[in-house]
Amino acid sequence: MTGNLEMIGRLAIKGTHGQLAALGGDRIVVVGGNAMTVVDLANHGSPTIVGSREFRNHLTGVVVVDGIAFVGENERAIHAIDCRTSALVSLGFTPLLGRPLGRILALGDRLVTHVCGQGAVVVLTQAAEPTIVQWRGTADRVYSLVSDGGRVFAATDRGLALFPWTDRRLAEPTFYFAGDESIGTFQALWLAGGNLVASGYSESDDDFWVMSATEPVSIESSLEFRGKPKVVLSRAGRTLVFHTHYRCSEVADGQQHELFAQYIADDDQRYVELSKGSSEPESRVTCMESIEDIAWVAGNLVALHGDMLAIYALTPGSVLIDNSDR
Repeated sequence: MTGNLEMIGRLAIKGTHGQLAALGGDRIVVVGGNAMTVVDLANHGSPTIVGSREFRNHLTGVVVVDGIAFVGENERAIHAIDCRTSALVSLGFTPLLGRPLGRILALGDRLVTHVCGQGAVVVLTQAAEPTIVQWRGTADRVYSLVSDGGRVFAATDRGLALFPWTDRRLAEPTFYFAGDESIGTFQALWLAGGNLVASGYSESDDDFWVMSATEPVSIESSLEFRGKPKVVLSRAGRTLVFHTHYRCSEVADGQQHELFAQYIADDDQRYVELSKGSSEPESRVTCMESIEDIAWVAGNLVALHGDMLAIYALTPGSVLIDNSDR
């Protein structure tokens, strides 16, 4: 199957190595470096910055709830920022004993994050000054969190931790693959295509695992990528992996199928083509920069490429669209 993602707009953004969070409507929040930016995508061809603010230290994560962005900062704090106006007013912040690291989850009226160096998962209230209501130690380094609403999965040094989410609190975790040296260490987690997927490293060189999300959790397949997986996207029944070798792969039936991302540019248009192929990347056109994060906004794919925000329209036949979407 061959199809296109057409780049219809782009915008230079402060900071790099960031994250995206949909704000609602045509707006999106971008955090990267020490900067937070709100972008209006209503005019896809010419996105505009609505407001921005800088922090003292590197920003590590963001989640938006009812127009309030909860932002993790490397100074061991979580900030509440009002994004309903361009002023981006700070409503307050809460210090943490270890710096918040990675994604912040919103579960009901609670926030869940993890802290670096403390081996803990933390539950906080969603308030102007978020209050810590639970500090769940794991005695291990925690790398990444995801949730399906009823459970929280954590990638740790001991393997995969599964916390039941009960009465707005984390119950005692069950650990999977603890001490299994053949699997290695999970470092990033995603939920995609009804499965739990992870990237990391192992002695066997596999760096990507597809697991059943039902209990007991088991590994369905493991794969090796030429570049470290950065973003996993589930769309139209497909699990797509964007990795640092500047390519995209589809994971299906326990196999990795390459989807080469190419820039095709002329005076009138610039777009990325995703098409199945098996040739080496050296024989292909130079492809797009590594994707840091992806979000869906008003039916368009928004991607953060380093310090550039790009908006892509899905054209008929795209690998991200099945017949029911047309």
